[in-house]
Parts: sequence; structure tokens; C-alpha cells
Amino acid sequence: MQSIEQLYDSFSQAADVAAINDRLADALADMGFARLAYRAVNLGGALGEPYFNSNYPAAWLAQYEERRYITVDPIFIAGERSVLPFRWGIGQQVGARTKSQQEFFLEAQEFGIRNGVTVPVHGAGHEFATFTVASGLAANEFAKVCAERASALLLIAHYYHNALRQRLHKSVPRERPHLTPRERECLLWTAQGKTAWEISRILGIADGTVVFHLKNATRKFGVFNKYHAVVKAIMQGVIRP
Repeated sequence: MQSIEQLYDSFSQAADVAAINDRLADALADMGFARLAYRAVNLGGALGEPYFNSNYPAAWLAQYEERRYITVDPIFIAGERSVLPFRWGIGQQVGARTKSQQEFFLEAQEFGIRNGVTVPVHGAGHEFATFTVASGLAANEFAKVCAERASALLLIAHYYHNALRQRLHKSVPRERPHLTPRERECLLWTAQGKTAWEISRILGIADGTVVFHLKNATRKFGVFNKYHAVVKAIMQGVIRP
């Protein structure tokens, strides 16, 4: 399986959006995630039609559209309200709360979509996306795969999102924000999958101080979580993992 850095480079070198999507699908399949679905609105701060990419079965996508499941989809609803990744499926963290949502999950299972995990991506200008991977595995098996791939999945979601932004909405590059040496260090260790507590032990500072520096860096990049800030920092050459 290729490293996260190699995948980032492959996104950068891809000829077009279709090539980016192909490389994403291959990488996720290698990680044990058979299905993916990405939906974005206001991508790059631009109003217009939402962007959607998925390798879900065509019959399920047609049924989803026909029955207007977008109005009850608990995954999309939870994504709008969260900045943290979450698992979903019947009996999971995000589950079926209404009759319509129960029907939604039961019908999805008929197409091999039993369990999944979604990474919400919130950006400036009301930009919002959900990056979802799904599987037909049982809940306990899927949980093991997620536990092994959690950190990588977070970075991949934000790498992919930013790669699309650059290709679909080319804009004048913004001036790179000025980060302090400590802010760069905290972002760099976050890119390596370290928690705030682990970074505090490495740098010899309080974990609250690490959180403070990460929040400052996140604010300077105009994003809403540290993982998105990491990707911004890498793409703008501020850090290199």
C-alpha cells in the first residue's frame, strides 16, 4: 500500500479530476474500503451545483435520488453538524432515528452498504463536504479496519478535498499565512498522526499549549479543524512531512 505522502503526490501529478478520482478509489480499496461517496457544496467558496463522486452501485444511487433520501439521510445531516469523523450504520454512533432513516439503512444494506465512516470537511465561504467510505463488512470487522486506518483516512479526506478545489476552481493564490515555529512544529507532528498529548510530550510543553498553537494555525489558514490546516500547510509549502 502506498504511503500518504505518495498519495498526496499522485493527486498533485494527476492530469485531471478523473485521474484524481481513480487514484483515490485505488488507495481506498487497498485500505479495505470498498465503497466511497464524496459530496461537496460551495466548493472553493463558489455557489453552484454540488459536486458528487461515488462508486456506490448505480441502482442504489438511482433509488436514493428517486426516493429523495437526501432529505432524511442521517449521514449527510450529521456531517453538517459535526467537525469530527463519525461511524454510521444501524446500531452505530449515527444510526436510524426515524422510520424513514431505518428504511434508508435497511435498503442500503441490500446493496452491500452496511457500515461506514464519514469525515466532514468545513471550509471558508460556507464550503462543506462529506467524505465517506463504506463496506459490506459486519460492524465489528469494519471497526477494526477503521481503527487501523483512522489517521490516514482523515488526511486522505482533506488531501482529496483540496486537490478538487484546485482543479475545479482555479483561483489567484492567496498569500501564505505567517506561522510561528511552534505552530509549524505542532502541525508537522499532527501530520504524523500524533495527538495533542503526544505532541506535548515530544515538545516538552503542556497539551493545552499544543491545542492553543493548533487553533491559531487553523485560524490563520481560514479552516475549521487541525487536519484541514495540515493539508493547507503542506500544499502551501509551510511544512513537509
